[in-house]
Amino acid sequence: MKFNHYFFKGVKMKKFITFFALLFFCVSAHSHKVSMNRNFRTAYKKNFPELYSKDPECLGSYFKIFEKYLTKTPVIFEAGGFDGSDTVRFASEFPDGLIITFEPNPDSFEKLKNRVQGFDNVWANQLAVNNVNGEVLFYVCHGTYGKDPSFAGASSVLKPTKNMEIHYMGPRIKVLCVKLDDWCAENRVDYIDFMWLDLEGLELRVLKGALEILKSVKIIYTETNMFMFRKGTVQYHELKSFLIKHGFKEVVHWFTPGLQGNAIFVREEIFEDFIK
Repeated sequence: MKFNHYFFKGVKMKKFITFFALLFFCVSAHSHKVSMNRNFRTAYKKNFPELYSKDPECLGSYFKIFEKYLTKTPVIFEAGGFDGSDTVRFASEFPDGLIITFEPNPDSFEKLKNRVQGFDNVWANQLAVNNVNGEVLFYVCHGTYGKDPSFAGASSVLKPTKNMEIHYMGPRIKVLCVKLDDWCAENRVDYIDFMWLDLEGLELRVLKGALEILKSVKIIYTETNMFMFRKGTVQYHELKSFLIKHGFKEVVHWFTPGLQGNAIFVREEIFEDFIK
């Protein structure tokens, strides 16, 4: 999640309320929560006491926790590369790994390309990932009334819902999208160790277009939604059910109730190995 666009469910959007005022109101109105698997928490405290005592909710700690499962040469797939901030973090953390990143927005992709210059382990693609191949309409987000391009990280191929249109205004452009399974087959990518999904509600569609490569994935970090920001936004319970069905276990979920969050899922065998 490049930008946590929190909106209060049920609030009527009045034109004088700015994007920032609404953001402040909603963050204040909803307490941030963390749900962690009980067995995982016990093993975390026992095996990584220093990390746990510093900050058990810190995302960076999870790279250390699952380091042995990723190895030093993981293939990391990032969908929603935005400006490359996270891409650089992955490339620096795993200098001998391969970071495959997708970003369809031309302006954001240009920033990403500039940011990853000098990293030989980054494979950047100006593409959207979906459950179909071809050209699709992409809704670039420039914030409330379309006045601030810095909110481009909230762009999506999904159309904003009626009550959110005013806050997701911006250009509409055509972008190329691919099914991940097809792209991997064409580019001889045989496996992915770690998936990072920041897709503004498109996560389930992408996973349904990646059923073959998903069999190789060990760890998934994904954005979650409990509010219908865009038409077709996958809701958290649907996404979780799908991943459980495909052999994953949720270990931690950071979220603001009724709005949005992020979660980490790992393969069941990794989970069982970690907690024993």
